[in-house]
Amino acid sequence: TEKSINLSSNLDEISIPTATDSAILDEKSKNDIELIAKVLENPNYLNDTKSKSAKAIEKTSDSKLIVLRDEPVDEIESSRVDDSNDFDSKLNVESSKINSIIAQAKDFLGVKYVWAHSSPDSFDCSGFTQYVYKKNGVTLPRNSRAQARYGEKIASISSLITGDLVFFNTDKDPEVDHVGIYLGDNKFIHASSKGKKVMINSFAKDTFYKNKFLWGARVTS
Repeated sequence: TEKSINLSSNLDEISIPTATDSAILDEKSKNDIELIAKVLENPNYLNDTKSKSAKAIEKTSDSKLIVLRDEPVDEIESSRVDDSNDFDSKLNVESSKINSIIAQAKDFLGVKYVWAHSSPDSFDCSGFTQYVYKKNGVTLPRNSRAQARYGEKIASISSLITGDLVFFNTDKDPEVDHVGIYLGDNKFIHASSKGKKVMINSFAKDTFYKNKFLWGARVTS
């Protein structure tokens, strides 16, 4: 059985069919897919930024097919990391900027969590990391799964250093869906959907995040 998803833009309104669980769209639907991608990447296109559901787009092993499915996430996710070793080592942050990044991140402690937001007044997790790094001259992608491709992969918590990005899977889906910034001393700062604000958690004291940790990424040179 098909249902419709209505998406509005400044130009017109379109209706895109999708199956109850998933729909496979062929090449004829590329224009619709591009619009969906814009909706996912730009919060201004979203009708309800408080929704905990987004449309995740992923390519299947057959490049001619694109899968559209409902997926509960904590933030905008327009791409998936299928190979955790696929890192872009070209992104580097001068070590001298790390203190500035950490200081600025802490300045936002207590700022409220709002899904799909990236501003000084409200953040989601990847919006927070993107904003803080951008203020220090580094442009990160908008979502955690894309951010997880950057830097040098750090496999264990014990190998993390201050300023590393830390990635988690907080849901049943074995994909990156959360990101924070490592502060050192087993602590990290993040915009938490659970805590509803920017806060600091400890790997040593909070077994939830310790168990959900996937890897870190070092973007310092």
